[in-house]
Amino acid sequence: MSSDRTSEGRVATSRVPAVAPVDSDPRLPLSFAQRRLWLLDQLLPSGSVYNLPRVVRLRGALDVEALGRAFNELVSRHEALRTRFEVHDGEPVQVIEPRLSLALEPEDLAGAVSFLTSDDSAFMTGQTLHVDGGRVRSAV
Repeated sequence: MSSDRTSEGRVATSRVPAVAPVDSDPRLPLSFAQRRLWLLDQLLPSGSVYNLPRVVRLRGALDVEALGRAFNELVSRHEALRTRFEVHDGEPVQVIEPRLSLALEPEDLAGAVSFLTSDDSAFMTGQTLHVDGGRVRSAV
């Protein structure tokens, strides 16, 4: 909401319109940044240039179902997490999935990372993001 003072000193308010969702066209042009990401994937297929790997050490019990619900809630709120790239008529386009559900597949890495330092463990992460095809994002 924005406000300005009138000549009488009162505050005049006006409502800022809410951000509207994009048209339901299933194929949208890529932004400049998306086109750069797509081009890098064409030059280095299955590369990890834009992946930011992180490892978190958890102590105690993990409620995998609650974590899965939290990830899926994030994905449902943010179109960027449901967007993938395809090529149509020789041009890359973005396709925003209306719904996407992540299934967490927990792995116990306690023995695998015990010999690593915290700096080394950053390299022990999930899967590469593929910008085309079926996989949109990977969560570990």
